[in-house]
Amino acid sequence: MCGESPGAWGSPPTPPRTSPRRCSSACITDFTHSAPGSMRAWLFGITRNLVLHDKRSYARRERHLAALPQPQETAREPDATVRVQQAAALMQAFLDELDLDKRLVFQMTEIEEMTADEIAEALAIPLGTVYSRLRAARARLERFRLRLHARDERRHACATNP
Repeated sequence: MCGESPGAWGSPPTPPRTSPRRCSSACITDFTHSAPGSMRAWLFGITRNLVLHDKRSYARRERHLAALPQPQETAREPDATVRVQQAAALMQAFLDELDLDKRLVFQMTEIEEMTADEIAEALAIPLGTVYSRLRAARARLERFRLRLHARDERRHACATNP
């Protein structure tokens, strides 16, 4: 029969270790010669076992997932949400001001966390050019930050001294 192998040192044969999915055509021909007429029942049994196996696997997976600690929702204050949106808008405004070549290098470095060597290879530019563009973009970011800081101070001064 398929999957049977003689045991070691004359012991009885070991049961098949292959799943029904791995049964070869030789196994099917062995079965058809040994038990004619019950092929349909045999195939039904294999199908039933596969479905039950999949159901057990799914239930096991669900139990494992249920045992994991659930992530806690942090309630964000409306002010925090507004601040995050404002920061994203400011960063987008800064990126829009940059030249395309500097913006690409800045985004690849700061956002995508690529190394200078990887950027040079990806953009097909010399390594020194990557460092030069990155330095220029960071300098522009610092000027942008100082400009925003000065604007906020002016707004604060106007709000306190009408």
